[in-house]
Amino acid sequence: MGAMMKTKFDWQKEKYRIIGIASLLVFACFLTYYFHVILGIGLLFTHLFYIPILLAFLWWKKKGLFVAIFLSALLIFCNFIFRDDRVVFYDYIRAAMFLVVAFVIGILSKQTVKAEKKMQKSEEKFRTLFEESKDAVYITTQQGKYVEVNQSMLNLFGYTIEEMKALNVQEIYAYSDDRQKFQQEIEKNGFVREYELKLRKKDGTKLDCLVTATVRKDDSGKIIGYHGIIRDITEQKQLQKRLQESERNYRILFENMLNGIIVIDAETMKILIANQTAVKMYGFDSVKDAIGQNSLDFIHPKHKERALNIIVKDMFENDLHQLNEFCTITRDGREIWINAIGKRIEYQGRLAGLISIREITDSKRAKDLIVAQRDLGLAIGRSVGLEETLRLCVDTAIRISGMDCGGIYLIDKDSGSIDIAFHKGLPNDFINSASHYDADSDTARLIMAGKPIYSRHHKLGVKLNETHTSENLRAIAIIPIHHEHKVIACLNIASHTLDQVPIFARNALETISSQIGSAIATAKAKKALKESEQRYRTLVETMDEGISIIDEKEYFTFANTATANIFGYSKEKIIGKNLSDFTTPEEFQRVLKQTAIRKTGKSSRYELTINRKDGVQRIIKVSASPIIDNGKYRGAFGIFIDITEQKRMEYELQKIQNLESIGILAGGIAHDFNNILTVIWGNISLSKLYIQSDKEAVKLLSIAEQACGQAKNLTQQLLSFSKGGMPIKKISSISELLKNTANCVLKGSNVRCKFSIPDDLWTTEIDKRQITQVINQLLINAVQAMPEGGIIKINAENIFVKSEHSLPLEQGKYVKITIKDTGIGIQKEYLQKIFDPYFTTKRVGTQKGTGLGLAICYSIIKNHNGYITVESELDVGTTFYIYLPASEKRAKIKKEVIEQPLKEESRRTV
Repeated sequence: MGAMMKTKFDWQKEKYRIIGIASLLVFACFLTYYFHVILGIGLLFTHLFYIPILLAFLWWKKKGLFVAIFLSALLIFCNFIFRDDRVVFYDYIRAAMFLVVAFVIGILSKQTVKAEKKMQKSEEKFRTLFEESKDAVYITTQQGKYVEVNQSMLNLFGYTIEEMKALNVQEIYAYSDDRQKFQQEIEKNGFVREYELKLRKKDGTKLDCLVTATVRKDDSGKIIGYHGIIRDITEQKQLQKRLQESERNYRILFENMLNGIIVIDAETMKILIANQTAVKMYGFDSVKDAIGQNSLDFIHPKHKERALNIIVKDMFENDLHQLNEFCTITRDGREIWINAIGKRIEYQGRLAGLISIREITDSKRAKDLIVAQRDLGLAIGRSVGLEETLRLCVDTAIRISGMDCGGIYLIDKDSGSIDIAFHKGLPNDFINSASHYDADSDTARLIMAGKPIYSRHHKLGVKLNETHTSENLRAIAIIPIHHEHKVIACLNIASHTLDQVPIFARNALETISSQIGSAIATAKAKKALKESEQRYRTLVETMDEGISIIDEKEYFTFANTATANIFGYSKEKIIGKNLSDFTTPEEFQRVLKQTAIRKTGKSSRYELTINRKDGVQRIIKVSASPIIDNGKYRGAFGIFIDITEQKRMEYELQKIQNLESIGILAGGIAHDFNNILTVIWGNISLSKLYIQSDKEAVKLLSIAEQACGQAKNLTQQLLSFSKGGMPIKKISSISELLKNTANCVLKGSNVRCKFSIPDDLWTTEIDKRQITQVINQLLINAVQAMPEGGIIKINAENIFVKSEHSLPLEQGKYVKITIKDTGIGIQKEYLQKIFDPYFTTKRVGTQKGTGLGLAICYSIIKNHNGYITVESELDVGTTFYIYLPASEKRAKIKKEVIEQPLKEESRRTV
């Protein structure tokens, strides 16, 4: 808005100037015309023409030249228009003068413009400085009236420009006398510099100000006023006051701080200043005594290198100020722990370090004690034995007490004697002389009193020998270790350097003594438990019975070696196996029924048929007790006993008993039948003599006589079961018997025989007739099992039977005979019955079989103190194994006739 008004004002002013110049030019034209035309004279007052030229240059500067050119042209133009015989030379001169004067005036105007611009710029600069100065600037008369003030002056005192100009300077002085003193000072010197005054604002607030001013004089040198600058230093004065107060408070704080404060020189590390706390902390007599001491001399040797690195690099080079923990040494040799933090500062013009020190010895020891207790507890929890536990206890006790050696004695609860169990920092000679104390010794009574003892070593009140005194122990602590109100051990900690056990060490040792007691008791219990577990494990591992733990889902979680052997796995591999992996689905259902019984809290006992890893079927006896946890069934503790051989022995025993019973019966029947048969046979023979002429009757009697022969053979078989069938043994070669019998039996058949018999086969003591009968029976059965022909393999070998072979034989040497065919095989359900008397798969009769063939074989082998068993698989073949006791005697070599096998019609399975 102001700019628009100014522009409008300038335009009005310019318009009047144009009108004025135009009027003067019109007047010049009129005069020229009047003098030249109307009066007809050449006289013209041309000096009047200079008036518009001067005004034009004054107002428009260079543009005034156009006015001069116009007037010169007008003058010459008039001479041409109104020319006569008058000389106009002077008019030309006048026109030229117009231009010269205009040129001169233009130059002078240009310089004037420059001077004006320079002055204007100077005024603008002054005005800018005047207006924008942060300090208050003023101009006053000598009488005290304000001529000019800047905005900062108005802001400082809170007046408007009008209010300020209406004021008298006296009114802003806080104290009236100050005005007169100020005038006297400034008029005396002509100026004042930073003259301090108390001035007052419009609202009455007093200000502290610095005034710099000079006098204003007129051309005659008379003082007409003052101009100056006022700077408000109220805040500065307040800050200065606060700084002084702060410095005073700082000094009080510095001297009375709980933390020690020292300032050290960056180059020499010497103490430049220290407060009273630091002085007392390190045992100085005074601050003066501390100044000049090298700060590094008070750092413990083990921390000196780290401290120097922190001070030089962290504090002085990198200006880092971090809290650090050090062990330091006081002037009187005590070790104290401190927390120190430093900062780089400038002190008295040189680089220095301000270090705050707080003693943390007590808290450090308390913290170390807590950490030691924690670490001891954790370490003891991980320890693997009593000796390691004792070592941990002694190490911890030495570390937290500041002592340098010690040991732990254990008290025998039965005899009351005391023996050292672990020691550290003491020579063997000393230990040997102090390793055992009887229950009635002074040392034992001292310990069993149950109270801690802190003393000089030589003042303990017990007799010391030369070895004890030569060790030069000084301070000693004897701490009885209690557990459940009984002294179970004793902790002895000693020092070669300290004259007495420090208070903190006593507290620390007594604090951890109960923990050590618990640790020792726990370690002893662990040792006893470990020994018990070892005995239990040894017992479990050496038991013949399988011991195992099975979870609620029938998975093995533990098994001893016997269990693993029963199931055919290693101990590692059987863990994680399920019982169902070893049983048929039907058998596993029996297991689940027994589990249901155990879930009620009852034990269960039952027999179980399993299949080993190698496929062999075994019968085991299971005895299982439930594992109940918080009322919930978690599994069972089981005992497995392999009763396969027991079952087999029971079966064999039962079979033998059956055979013996039947043998006795059959023997009695055979004898009676044989007697009757003899009478019948004799009478038939006599009858044939009497009726020789009746051929038909003789023929019938011959048939009856033949039937009596067959009946006789049957009675001989029955007698094999009786005592009358006991073998008549002789030393014989099994090899020859096998080959001769096989050749006779297989002659004329479509079955071949392959032998595998070593030359060094042992001899046996046998009834050759009975053994031949056995081999003959087995070969006939084999031939009948291979109607399409085949190969029978006969093997013989020397074996030594041991108890682990699970055979119903006494330990010793045996000849093992194996007869293997590739026939139709025997059904599984028949295998356990084939040696039973009168058991046959054929129709009973003379031609088909009596069911006594294999029963007789079994009886014969049994009577030879041997054993016969069978394996068979349908459509694969059958294998018979015969074990006969070997003889140490050698057989006599002589040619013997081998009894012929049964006739072809008797080659039937029996």
